[in-house]
Amino acid sequence: MNQLSFWNSWHPHSRFFFYFLLLVLASVLVWFGVSYGRSPAPVIRWELLSEIDEVPVAVDQFKVGLFDFSFTADNYVVSETYRGSSIQVNEQAAYAFLLILGLSLIVLSVVISTLRQFWYYFGVLLLIGILISFKLEQLLLFGETDKLGLIVALSLYLPATYYFRSIRPEVGLGPRMLVFTVITLIFALFIAVFSEAAHPVLMLVSYGIIVPVVLSIIFIFLLGHVAISFFLMLVTRSNTAHSKNSIVHFSVLSVVYLANVFLLYLKNAGNIQWEILYLNAFFLLAVLIVIGIWEFSWREIQYQFIFPFNPVGAFVYLTLAIITLATCSYFFATANDPMVETLEDSIVFSQLGYGLLFFLYIIANFVGPLMENKQVYRVMYKPTTFPYGTAQIVGTIAVVAFFLRASMFPFYQAVAGYYNGIGDLNLSSSDTFVAEQYYKLGDQYGYNNHRSNYSLGTLARAHQDQMLAPYYFKEALNKNPTPYALVNYSNALIENNQFFDAMFNVRQGLQQFPDNAYLQNNLALIYGRTSVTDSALLYLQEAMEHADTRKAAEANTLSILARSAGSISFSVDSLVEETVTDPNYIQNQINTLLLYNQRPEASSASQAFTWQMPEDSLLGSFSFAYTYNYLFHQRSEADTTLLRQVALLADKAENGRFNEPLSYGLGLANYARNRVVDAFKILDRLQSLNPFKTGYYNNVLGLWALQQQAPAVAMRYFKKAAQSSFEDAAFREAISLTEATATGVAPDWSSVRTVWQHLLSDSVETSEGVKLVAQDMLKVLDQQALSQYITQEDDAFRYLFLRYRGGELEESSISNVLEAFKDPNYKVLALHDLLRQRATETWPWWNEQIILLKSDRDALAPLGKDYLSWLEVLHTEKTEGFAEIAHSVEQLPEISLWHRHKKQLYQAKRAEVAKDTATARNAYAYLINNPFYEEGFLAALAYLYPEENNILAYQLLLDAIQTNPGAPTLLKAYIRQSILAGLESYAEETLQELKTLIPASEYQQFVKTYQALLEENRPAF
Repeated sequence: MNQLSFWNSWHPHSRFFFYFLLLVLASVLVWFGVSYGRSPAPVIRWELLSEIDEVPVAVDQFKVGLFDFSFTADNYVVSETYRGSSIQVNEQAAYAFLLILGLSLIVLSVVISTLRQFWYYFGVLLLIGILISFKLEQLLLFGETDKLGLIVALSLYLPATYYFRSIRPEVGLGPRMLVFTVITLIFALFIAVFSEAAHPVLMLVSYGIIVPVVLSIIFIFLLGHVAISFFLMLVTRSNTAHSKNSIVHFSVLSVVYLANVFLLYLKNAGNIQWEILYLNAFFLLAVLIVIGIWEFSWREIQYQFIFPFNPVGAFVYLTLAIITLATCSYFFATANDPMVETLEDSIVFSQLGYGLLFFLYIIANFVGPLMENKQVYRVMYKPTTFPYGTAQIVGTIAVVAFFLRASMFPFYQAVAGYYNGIGDLNLSSSDTFVAEQYYKLGDQYGYNNHRSNYSLGTLARAHQDQMLAPYYFKEALNKNPTPYALVNYSNALIENNQFFDAMFNVRQGLQQFPDNAYLQNNLALIYGRTSVTDSALLYLQEAMEHADTRKAAEANTLSILARSAGSISFSVDSLVEETVTDPNYIQNQINTLLLYNQRPEASSASQAFTWQMPEDSLLGSFSFAYTYNYLFHQRSEADTTLLRQVALLADKAENGRFNEPLSYGLGLANYARNRVVDAFKILDRLQSLNPFKTGYYNNVLGLWALQQQAPAVAMRYFKKAAQSSFEDAAFREAISLTEATATGVAPDWSSVRTVWQHLLSDSVETSEGVKLVAQDMLKVLDQQALSQYITQEDDAFRYLFLRYRGGELEESSISNVLEAFKDPNYKVLALHDLLRQRATETWPWWNEQIILLKSDRDALAPLGKDYLSWLEVLHTEKTEGFAEIAHSVEQLPEISLWHRHKKQLYQAKRAEVAKDTATARNAYAYLINNPFYEEGFLAALAYLYPEENNILAYQLLLDAIQTNPGAPTLLKAYIRQSILAGLESYAEETLQELKTLIPASEYQQFVKTYQALLEENRPAF
């Protein structure tokens, strides 16, 4: 009996089944360890949430006179945050647990069939109780809720036990095992075929969990004194006549062990919070179960009247051990912490109660032999004065006392765990309302238990209840906090805009869960939201050290730097090289593109990015964000293939939620490629479709028109934007009106002054800066103060005066103002504008002023030198012709869009003269898409469509006057083309519009041309 390999002397069949149960026990031990280490996974796991936000990125900036203009367009940035998942019902654990329970039921049935007299009937009652506890009526066998399942089960198991016990008692264990295995399989098949319950396995486990829990607690109590008996065996097994101090060694080991268990008890009860290493109750349970295999054989004398240890007692022990470990594993695997706490308390209470009483039992009965260093372990269950049964009874009283002292809380925890299981059962059937009620019952019985509150929190989150979700997640943190509940609580606070509370809670959480990469990642995002960028980057650096969070942390690093709005200086190329480990991770690609879009001067890294049309033409959030950011990045180089494919994506009905931003991106790309007509059409359609952004789109259209030096067109768009209350639209409208009036046929400066005065009134919401500009502009527009601009005001005022009122001044007045300039940069800018504005004037001092500025070239700023280069070229072209400047075209700087287009026209003309057809066609093809640069558009039209009656030329002109209405040169060309196309009515209608736009003398001259063209193309009858 006392040999370590006691089973060697058993019958081979018994030994085989013993090995089999040992193998099952080992497997369950593995499940026990894995589920304990993973808990609360897989019921709760980390979910990565990718949030795509809009970040404004500067599209373009330009100057009109001394006024700076710019606008932004949204790009997309991805932030990745973690949250604890909703409850994932672990049905796999239920299947494994039920399989183990089925095996255990087979073994227990075999054991019952071997019992004698009273104990057989007790075993039968136990078997009936087990079958009743599963509530088989819940399985809806044949759709009914009657007791058919229980009747079938009893009809299968009870006759078999009676047969082997009373009729064929000589049958061995092997046949009995086989019969009960077949019975169990038949019953399982019966349930599988005829049950109409949605989740029969989960239902059996959820409702039948009570018996496994009770059996587990009973078995845990049976292990209550195993540690003490093991110490006794260790101390006395090797005793000889020369051994010493056995009682001291045994007492010290026992007292130290019980003291450690008592410290664990105090910690669990909340009486101490010492920073020391405590015993782990479940590790202790696993060790005691293994030791208990031998210990249970030693105490055979105490239960041999029921069954012998060989082999029935061993089977009973291993079966109860398997049930206990499987029950613990199931609760670990389902994250049912109230049940886990009940079992933990059972372990601690039993070790204290039974262990202490067994220690006293040994001292009372064997103090003499211990002092004599005898091998007491051989006789420890043969007491002399203090009966073993009395020790067990008193130990039970002690354990009950611990339960009572805890106000029966372990019992209520068990009830809470039971309701959590029923809640999971209903949750698996998507009956969230009933599940919620059971979770609430679980919270009532197991106050502050994590599982119930976490489950309620995720249900509230799913219902978007912003009050209850943070409440339940906070409650889940009170007793058994997990990083999942902590993160969910902080996320709920963020949704309620309580950023600093969320930050505080996550920082506190990192003290409880140090080095938790998920918390570090989320805390970094909170810091990023509150503009504490340095701390955010520090935590993300730490999160990048963990493989599970590395990609998210990398994407968030790029995201936070993108949101920093240029407050941190860095090289994008170096940042990407040092930070990104997976360049194919689309979130990283989206954010990297954004960084390059924010810093177009950073690198020519566009070669690192590629884009392909999705095979099914369907876009997800990530593919959309990447497509948009890529299109924005490539907008100046986007070829027609890319634009056509993106247009197909935008037009696909399934991509409806992405249609507007993709269309806007196409508009930006078309504008950047000088496909101005297409760009204006796209944005004009968008402003009519989205009333909430009509102000924004009209503002962009106005800025484009102003940049194209079409202030009259810009004014109309700004007026619409102002009607939509778009910020500063009225201010831009005033500037556009001023620009348009300065170049108009009959300037009405009173209307302009009225507009600027309106900006000073209280009825208009404008900034103080705008009001100051309005005051200055009113001074500038006062022509009566001409002498003031010559003698008193600074160069900025002088420049603005010449820009807006110079068209009305005599040559001498202009000359006097020019002479008053102190800064040559303002002077060269003024001369440049005057030369363009008064192109027909041939004043002799033009050349003198240019020579004077060239002699003082070093005094000019770089931009002033660029304007001087253009001033010289424009004047030379005006006085000597294009041939004199053709050789210097390539060196001209592109100061503005107008200068870029003018340079393109020069290059086209040079190629045309040189008979370089390919170069000329490419240059003119660029110009023909922009009717705002009228000179270049008409030259391109004449070169590309030389045939007089060309329908394509007509359509281009029609698009031109619709995009740039009110341009006299375009209207004249359209009238001519309409006559050639036989559309005299359109020509006549447009002629009336032209009359209001040009001087009367010019109009009369054009009418003669118009009538001659009509006569020439009038069909003869």
